[in-house]
Amino acid sequence: ERLLAFARSRPRLRLAVLAAVVVVAGAGLVQSAARQPVWKDNTTLFAQTIRDAPRSYWAWRNWGGDLVLQGRLDSAKVAYHHSLELYDRDPTVYDDLAGINRRQGHCDVAIPLLHKALEIDSTRYQTVARLIGCLVTVHDYADARAEARRAIADGQKAFQSLLALVDSAAAPGHQ
Repeated sequence: ERLLAFARSRPRLRLAVLAAVVVVAGAGLVQSAARQPVWKDNTTLFAQTIRDAPRSYWAWRNWGGDLVLQGRLDSAKVAYHHSLELYDRDPTVYDDLAGINRRQGHCDVAIPLLHKALEIDSTRYQTVARLIGCLVTVHDYADARAEARRAIADGQKAFQSLLALVDSAAAPGHQ
């Protein structure tokens, strides 16, 4: 505003300011048009984002999620690990990485990741449920019961049913 007010009283300066605005707006239009193909789909967008912002944990997290949707689980694990190297305080990244390991039958790898997610945010009850599932898978019924009881103590009544399932799984003849 000040520049425009100053330029009003000086015709040549006004012309220079107008030219600068046209050049900047034109450059923005050219850049926007060149960037338009990136918005084709999430895969294209996320791949470009990790090139544009390779130090962004969020970019790597999104890329990992897209790789999961493509069924490229090993590549997704690499992306999630890279995301955690950049920033290790997002519980969702740990949870997502644990999810891949769970799907691949590696609850032994998933359990520490789920614990880490819960260290960051202990109110992630879906993560607690996943942890209990993995603990049962590796036959660690005592820890599974403890996690279920902790959730129940926090007022999560749905975990009563999960505790009953843990007890059923732990019963002789069901292991």
